Amino acid sequence: MKRDKVIPVITVHDPSVDPDKVIFKTRSGTEFKREKFDKTTGRYVLNLVGGNANDGQELYALYPKPGGGYYNLGKLLIVSYPSYRIKVKIVPVANDLDEFEALRGELEKIYSRVGIECIVEKMPVFAYSSPLLFADKSGVFSAYTDEMKKLQGAYVENYGIDPEASYLFVLLYSGQGDDRNYTGFMPLNKQFGYLFRRDFGSFEEFAVAAAHELAHGRLSLRHPFDKSLGLPEGSVADNLMDYRHGRELAKWQWDVIHDPGIVLRVFERDEDVAIIVDRNKNAVTIRWNNCQPQMVANKKLLLYDGVCADTKENVTYYRLVNNGGIVAHY
Repeated sequence: MKRDKVIPVITVHDPSVDPDKVIFKTRSGTEFKREKFDKTTGRYVLNLVGGNANDGQELYALYPKPGGGYYNLGKLLIVSYPSYRIKVKIVPVANDLDEFEALRGELEKIYSRVGIECIVEKMPVFAYSSPLLFADKSGVFSAYTDEMKKLQGAYVENYGIDPEASYLFVLLYSGQGDDRNYTGFMPLNKQFGYLFRRDFGSFEEFAVAAAHELAHGRLSLRHPFDKSLGLPEGSVADNLMDYRHGRELAKWQWDVIHDPGIVLRVFERDEDVAIIVDRNKNAVTIRWNNCQPQMVANKKLLLYDGVCADTKENVTYYRLVNNGGIVAHY
């Protein structure tokens, strides 16, 4: 069980009330002694201990009544979230990333605040010469461009993929200047993201953007100003998911990222860059022979026969004719 600090603030309007007499107790009777109290500002510092994962407890601020018992001044609901790990692969494209160690430290720090251990690894420089990835802007805010799909397909073909890891490709320029809609990009629930280092004014902005994009792809978090949430931009102070370089997450965002469906989620994949994984989450190697053209789900695919299919796992494999992407049907 981990500890965290809470800072209650009490404003006293009655001079007969002594804020030094305020105590903090849970419904079960556990009292948390204050570490500090500033009588001038009315600020207390409490060091709380979390409970079991997914448990909640109520903490009350109490003031003694003259004849016995307590006045209830306020209540705080304390929720204990389970901790878990996410794996992140940083892939420099064409140019090395000298700031990797600093980036890893920032990602670890930002995500540790919400109970997530971020395992960050730097991959070899991907020697890929790419045109501007945003040359075609159609649908760019929700899906990969054609150039991104080509890059991803080339990377998978050369290096394979860890089905449980998120990948951030780091390039120099987006071609769109410092427009934050383009300096970093990772669609919701997707495995691959993009960052353009020299489009950011500082390393801090770049590191926060990396955490922001991962939260889209791996943790299913939306912008607070997304139309599905309806909050004005900038209305959630210092929020990681806004475009103001914040690092904090609100209670409702904690609820999203610790939902079991997110913790155990499988990345949504575009069919043309899908990765084959067997039921034990091991990479599957397929021989590209004995294939017959078929129509599957109204798409022209190549259907693998029994020689290529993994009959033990009851999986049938298909290959897209136009670009070599792979999909697996169970």
